[in-house]
Amino acid sequence: MSKVGNTISVVDDDEGFCAAITWLLQLNGYSTSIHNSASSFMEHLPIQDSCALLDLQLGSANGIDLIKRARSSGYYAPIIIVSAFGTIPTAMRAGHNGAFEFLEKPVANEILLSSVHRACEAHQVHRQRLGEAVHIVERFRDLTEREREVFWLLSDGYTTKAIAERLNISARTAEVHRSRVLEKFHTNRLADIIRASRTIGSLRS
Repeated sequence: MSKVGNTISVVDDDEGFCAAITWLLQLNGYSTSIHNSASSFMEHLPIQDSCALLDLQLGSANGIDLIKRARSSGYYAPIIIVSAFGTIPTAMRAGHNGAFEFLEKPVANEILLSSVHRACEAHQVHRQRLGEAVHIVERFRDLTEREREVFWLLSDGYTTKAIAERLNISARTAEVHRSRVLEKFHTNRLADIIRASRTIGSLRS
C-alpha cells in the first residue's frame, strides 16, 4: 500500500514524544498532524486521517473518552492508543470503545510502524467498502453542533415546529437550521436524511 496521502494525527501532550514520532513517521513516508491536547484534536478533527496515535492521559482529558467524542462527531479512522499507563483492564476498555490497538510506551519503532501500517490498510479497505457512506460521514462532520441536533430530530420524524419546541428556539430559527442541514447533505428530501442517519448509526454500532 502506498503511503502517499496517508496522514497520521499524533495526539499527545509530550512535545518530545510528538517530535520523535513525527520524525519517524515522516521518514517512513507519512504526513503528520500534531495535537498537544484533546481540545485541539476535537477542534480540527481531521476527518481525512488514515489513523491517529492517541495518548491515554491528556492533561485532564481521558483518551478513551476522547475516542467516544471523536466517533460521535464523525471521526472513523483507526485510533491507536500509545501510553505509558497501560494495564490489561485499560487495554480491554480501550478496545471495547473502538481503539484499533493499544501500545505501551516506550514502543519500538518497528512495532509502532507495523501498527500504523495495519491501521492505514484497514482504513483504506473500510473506505472502499463504505463508498457513499464516507461522503455521508464527511457531510455530517460539516454540520454545526446545533445542526447535528436538528439532523437527528429530523431523522426521528420531528416537524420544524416540534424541533423548535424541543430545542427551545423559534420556528424561524429551526427552519433555518433545517434548510442548512438539507443543503449540506445536497438534498431536499427528508428520506435522504433518514437514510443518512441510519448509515451513521450503523457505523457507530
